[in-house]
Amino acid sequence: MQFPTDTYPMLGHIDPYGKTVFNRHQMVTLAEEIASAKKTFELSAGQSSFLDEVAVLCRKGLRPPHRLLYFLGE
Repeated sequence: MQFPTDTYPMLGHIDPYGKTVFNRHQMVTLAEEIASAKKTFELSAGQSSFLDEVAVLCRKGLRPPHRLLYFLGE
């Protein structure tokens, strides 16, 4: 699912074909966007589960040491 970049700047800029990297500050926004998207969009069980797992990674990324969250496209 592609999210609109004006409303979901983090989710909307995940490149499905390339590499996308989020730092710890961006992971805070990404987790907030995930919570909003789950309330706004009708998601399949698989999509919802995937977003839940990404939210878990965002929370882990906020713990020391400094961490990055990578998405590697096809």
